[in-house]
Amino acid sequence: MPNAVCLCTSLYLKRFNLPLLRYLSQTGSVAQWEYEQEFDEPSSIEGAMELLASYLRINPEPVDLIGHGIGGLLGLLMTRRYPELVRSLTLLSVSAHPAVTWQSQYYAHRHFFQCDRHSLLVQIAYHLFGYRDADILDRLAVLLRNDLDYALSPHSLFGQAVISPMSCPKPLLVCGSEDDLIIGKPAIEQWKSELKDGDRYSLFPNGRHFFHYFNAQDVGREIKKFWRSLWELQEMQS
Repeated sequence: MPNAVCLCTSLYLKRFNLPLLRYLSQTGSVAQWEYEQEFDEPSSIEGAMELLASYLRINPEPVDLIGHGIGGLLGLLMTRRYPELVRSLTLLSVSAHPAVTWQSQYYAHRHFFQCDRHSLLVQIAYHLFGYRDADILDRLAVLLRNDLDYALSPHSLFGQAVISPMSCPKPLLVCGSEDDLIIGKPAIEQWKSELKDGDRYSLFPNGRHFFHYFNAQDVGREIKKFWRSLWELQEMQS
């Protein structure tokens, strides 16, 4: 069974987790839990959380959870409801107001800007990744469109979810990128008031919203350092 589990709530964006998972798996057992939603199934964070809990109960020991974006929101809610199943939580590009995501930004822009869907997604793709090549941005816009249509999300055209800042009952690592135009430095820094003794906070200088893809080794080293601090603390207490 894995020691760590990365939460993937979008099959269309899961490729951006792979470099980090490859790095982390060099020294430990790491799995990626994937949530796939049926076309006629309502989007339900609650349902995804119960499926995840069933999966984690199979593991004889609590695991280290990693979540980016909505995966991070799922991990935070999961850790608060079932702390006995989780050893630690690492959040990547997750605001202190955890329901704020690129999807919520997209729907907000749809209400205020008069442009077609694809053009707006191309603009958001640029903000998320920083690429300037038109062909790359077009392909990324298609991925984002599929993510909107088929992936787990608390947001829709009918309304965007709002979740107030909340504490994490387990050891927490919060990571973000200073040049993330979606979950910017102020949104990450707001976590400081929620951090406990032993929790960690790290801002990377670049990489935008998917900084863990562009800086997989640097992010991976920070996560391993966090895990190592937990092992050392456990050894001292045993």
